[in-house]
Amino acid sequence: MISDLEKKSIIGPELFNKLMDELSFSGIQTIKCCKCNTHIEFEPGKIEGTLKDENGVVLNKEKQLHYAQNRFKCPRCHAEQCRKCGETPYHLGKTCEEFKARKESKLCKYCEEPIKNPSP
Repeated sequence: MISDLEKKSIIGPELFNKLMDELSFSGIQTIKCCKCNTHIEFEPGKIEGTLKDENGVVLNKEKQLHYAQNRFKCPRCHAEQCRKCGETPYHLGKTCEEFKARKESKLCKYCEEPIKNPSP
């Protein structure tokens, strides 16, 4: 697979950027890998079987759908990321909003759950 940098050097930056713009308007969903910057056509997956989070808990339908529609694994460098928010690795078991809220909150040092009402 040829990287975007190699493609630019072959066809030139102006033509490369023009082609990338045309792809984005053509209805083809492309995603740029956060690690190697390669543009890849994105095809949403399907919910197959049952997915479990890092604790072994089966994901509900909403979270399985989010996984199917947003998880992306780069075929070039194998980085796994979220198409919607760009987080890497993909935040299995959480929507983008839940992941962001957890990331921004203080966590209990014993159970690693968000502290809802921190005392002063």
